[in-house]
Amino acid sequence: MNIVGHTKSGYTVLAIPAGTESPMTGHKGGEIAVDDINKTMYAWELFVITYGTDSIMRAADSYKEVTK
Repeated sequence: MNIVGHTKSGYTVLAIPAGTESPMTGHKGGEIAVDDINKTMYAWELFVITYGTDSIMRAADSYKEVTK
């Protein structure tokens, strides 16, 4: 997996390559899965390419703001 970036709240965002299973159970296409224990987020590489790194990182950065 490739690193997409790091969020302001300290999470690492990784891109899952096509043909690879997500390490997160129930992770569907188009979603960013969050592993709070390891402070890691997973996005499908196809969506990172389609929507762009900036868009994915904005969504990832908003995660902690929503859950506070």
